[in-house]
Amino acid sequence: MILARAIANDTRTRWLAATVAWLVVCTTPVWTGADAGPGSVYARVPFRSPSELLPLLDAGARVRHLSSGWGLLELPAADAHRLPTRSELIAPSRPDYRYAWVTLPAALDDGAELLWTWRRYGLVGMPRELAWRLPKIGSPHHSVPLGDYAREALADLWSFRAPSAPSAQIDVARRVKTEFDMARWLATVDALADNGGLRSRFAFRVRDAEVFDGSPIPDDAADVAADWVARELRSYGYDVGQDTFLHTRFATLNEKFADFHMRNVVAEKPGVGPSRHRTLLLTAHYDSIASRTDGWDTDWRDLAAPGANDNAGGVATVLEAARIFAGMDFAFTVRFVLFSGEELGLFGSRHFARAARESGEDIVGVINMDMIGHEADGAFDLHVVGNHQSEWLLREAEAIAASLDTPLTLFPEIDPDLVFSDHAPFWGQGYSALIFSEEDALDTPEFSPVYHMSEDTPDNINVAYASETASVIVAVAAAVARPVTGTAPVAVPIEEQVRVMGASAFPNPFVVGPDRPVSVQYQLNRPADVRLDVYGVDGRSVFSSGRDSPSPSGQTGLNPPVVWDGHDRHGSPVAPGLYVVHIVATDASGGVSRRALRLFVAADESALDGFRGPLTPGP
Repeated sequence: MILARAIANDTRTRWLAATVAWLVVCTTPVWTGADAGPGSVYARVPFRSPSELLPLLDAGARVRHLSSGWGLLELPAADAHRLPTRSELIAPSRPDYRYAWVTLPAALDDGAELLWTWRRYGLVGMPRELAWRLPKIGSPHHSVPLGDYAREALADLWSFRAPSAPSAQIDVARRVKTEFDMARWLATVDALADNGGLRSRFAFRVRDAEVFDGSPIPDDAADVAADWVARELRSYGYDVGQDTFLHTRFATLNEKFADFHMRNVVAEKPGVGPSRHRTLLLTAHYDSIASRTDGWDTDWRDLAAPGANDNAGGVATVLEAARIFAGMDFAFTVRFVLFSGEELGLFGSRHFARAARESGEDIVGVINMDMIGHEADGAFDLHVVGNHQSEWLLREAEAIAASLDTPLTLFPEIDPDLVFSDHAPFWGQGYSALIFSEEDALDTPEFSPVYHMSEDTPDNINVAYASETASVIVAVAAAVARPVTGTAPVAVPIEEQVRVMGASAFPNPFVVGPDRPVSVQYQLNRPADVRLDVYGVDGRSVFSSGRDSPSPSGQTGLNPPVVWDGHDRHGSPVAPGLYVVHIVATDASGGVSRRALRLFVAADESALDGFRGPLTPGP
């Protein structure tokens, strides 16, 4: 067994010392069920297939995160000897602590301790009574509690195939896109941002709240928004239900601050035919937050949190889909779900996804929308991210979007580590899910400057861009739901084409210099020749590798990287700025797969601050 690599981090060293001490003194497993008790540890466990983790789960471990080739497990310290070779002990799990992923760099004050780093994420522990501050320590401002992965999520994720090809649904997708009503979409965003003059949908502001420390009872701003959304859905002819859940905040380990009864809003379009038991979810969160605004911690009852881009735009897209779909028939049942509690840690979607798994629901896929209205650089692009189990859905969405008349460029990506929105709890329960978003990382300079601020208002939305993103998402959803058009679904060919998966570039950003290339890594599902093409944001070709690199197939690990030294085809260093890197794989039958990555070339070393230090590269 390999213990955690030594790094210059006093906090981590202290936790590792405690872990070793616990392993010495513990002789019997200590396990308390939902919350790990004293004597539990976190460990990083590598795998070739997630199903290899099942024996550990059967022995009492919990899978708290599932990456491409490793899982974060919480298990009794006395059972650490069961861990496979190359596992890595990280830290003890304290029952009085809460744990979360945060984006790095992070402001680790207020009692938070950084236990481990993985690429741009950090595993953070914080005393339970301070855990309400977790959403404030990410950069620029994001964190999410660890998941709890169901057994169904540990199956062989790479063996799943799409139930049908998208070609039969293309005509319907095109028609749906033309029927999208942008004026109605904008009116919905305006209504939600204003919310009857309350200008907030913060999830604590609910009617059914009990506060135990004598502080004022909040108003019902979140419920006002939920009521408005429900009325809109009813106006389209749907029966609307609510999925309620309790969220408790603690002042100290054993002392509650408040109980908040929150609710998700749910409506359903029943499917037609033998596949109607299968359900496609269209989701977005309706709650908002402005915690980057000064005074938020004390004045959240009164401060504005209009959340126009985050995430009234996503809600408006779900509602517009519901309006259009009301007059259509689909083979799958389509369920429209608007979540609360996302900004506090995905609490609404975690509750919903867990209940769906426990009741055995057959959810064929989830299409989640979060922040789809901000565009800064003039290039209309939309990121869509899935995990390995969701790859069939990602490829189908990609093919449908490519058939539409739109200036939008879709950036599809497999990244099981992107867990900062409501799609992630469905991954944790073994369901296929995608997130559509304007960005796929919080550290890009294109990220919205009014994110989680009182200035996230409708006037900051790029209407032309939002019109394309929202209409494309609804068109994709219509096709995925299998519209009943009289044409039978087309079976997926058994012989699949080559696919480029899990692509990444490191370092990113980087400074062009001697012996400092960018490494572009990827996975393939079958043998292929690989070429690297680099373009400017204006579409100008900058560089092509000009040589093919044979790559092995059938590996779940990364293949040998393709490198670029930052020089153009004439040998001159490229100018600082944004570039698009295409990984082009061609198999023996002539099948071609392309994956696109965005790469930032920095002017000097200072631009790399925050991408080094405590961050450690992957294995």
